[in-house]
Amino acid sequence: MCLSDKPDSMERDAITMTVAKNIEVLMDKMGVSTADLQRRAGLNHSALYDIMNGRSQSPRLATIFKIAEEGLGVPTWVLLRDPEENALDDNLNFAMLRLPVSKRREFLLMAQALADEADRQSAAQPSQA
Repeated sequence: MCLSDKPDSMERDAITMTVAKNIEVLMDKMGVSTADLQRRAGLNHSALYDIMNGRSQSPRLATIFKIAEEGLGVPTWVLLRDPEENALDDNLNFAMLRLPVSKRREFLLMAQALADEADRQSAAQPSQA
């Protein structure tokens, strides 16, 4: 990785804030306390506390993995995504599960058509280098 590929301090802060927000949302949703999460993930008090309170400027990926996979039982990428995207996906999944299977198939076909159209539009736009 060249130096220009490394995230600057503002990007690191944004990533850390995103991870902290997602941990907080998931803990609340799952009814998991800080102590429970620390125990499940095998972390000491300060590691989780520093991430949750923005004191850790660049948490190690191994620590984020432990929190996600071992502590919360979710894939690591869930902690790295924008919390609004996670909420949108949750709402879509909930809505889909309420539909009968035949309607889910229809919805899937529509979603695939929309995604294909977005791909075509993206490919037609000149790339910005």
